[in-house]
This record gives sequence, structure tokens and C-alpha cells, in this order.
Amino acid sequence: MKLYQILLLLVCLFVLPSWVLAAPDPAVVKERKQEAHLHVSGKVIDDSLVEEFKEDQTQSRKMIIKIEEIYQQTITPPESVQELIEVQYLYVPDWIDYTGKSVHVRTGDIVELWLEKDGQFLTPTIGGYGVEMLQSSGPRVEHIPEPFTHKVKSIWHEAWSNSFSPFTVFIVLVLILFILLWYGSKNWKKH
Repeated sequence: MKLYQILLLLVCLFVLPSWVLAAPDPAVVKERKQEAHLHVSGKVIDDSLVEEFKEDQTQSRKMIIKIEEIYQQTITPPESVQELIEVQYLYVPDWIDYTGKSVHVRTGDIVELWLEKDGQFLTPTIGGYGVEMLQSSGPRVEHIPEPFTHKVKSIWHEAWSNSFSPFTVFIVLVLILFILLWYGSKNWKKH
């Protein structure tokens, strides 16, 4: 492999993004909320762990909601206000790159929920977009602490991206171009 090919590959690796994250279209979120099987508001009585997924650094959790108001209902449970329902959701920590809306509830919060029946469980429609915080009961609890290595990487990335201005990028690209031209002219003279 020639030097200019290696340099071009390195430029592509560092300049191009490694992945693209996207949030759902607001129109889709609105439509899915309107199609929800159950739309209620209530108080979070309990929030507990169901299962932890170590490889994804996420958790399946359940919250117990004491219903205060039922707005829409197309499934049988719950039958009345003041009834308790169990809602399962996927918890994604704040420190993970995730463009969707995360569910961060704690005991005592008052929330509005758009729910769908998923097998035997009720789950928020379209993930975290199916949970709106009406009244917070205090600061959020981070159920999965950020690993030290991730913290170091994020500090390094933040420092690197803040110091890497467009002018610096331009200078680096010009230097790479000059190296390629110099290498090319050196090889041209040999032939």
C-alpha cells in the first residue's frame, strides 16, 4: 500500500463520523401517542430493577404507577382511577450516546404515560417519548454508574473537540496535502 493511500485512509477515519444517531420524527411520535392503548397520568410509587444488560449497559426496569387520571383506554386494565399499574421500560444512562429520549423516573414523580400492551406487560409507546414528567420529586438517580474508562474517554474527547477548531482542521488538511504533493513529486522525479 502506498503512502498517499495510507494517509487518505487515516484522513477518512478521523474526519468522517463513525456512526450516525437520529431521533424519531416528531410527527411519528405524535401519531404513536395517539395510537396508544392507554394514556394516563399518575404518581410513581416504586421503581425497581428487572434485568441488567451488561453488554449494552442498560437495564430493564419496572415502575408502579398509582393512576390519578385516565385520558384514553382501549385495553381492559386499569378499570378505575387510584388503581396501581406496572410499567416496564428500558433504562439508558445519561452518559451513553443516545439521541432518543430516556426514561429517568424516581419514586414520587408525577408522570403522564402513553402505554401499549407488549405481551403481558405495559410499556411506554416509542420508548422514552411515551413518558412525560409532570412533577419531579428531586434529582435523578443514575442506576448504572459511569465506568472510569468511559469518563476518561469523554473528558479526553471533550478537551480534544474543544481545542480542535475549524482553523486547526484546515491547517492539518493543508499539511497532509503538502506531504502528498511532496511525496508525489519525489516519485515523479524518479521516473
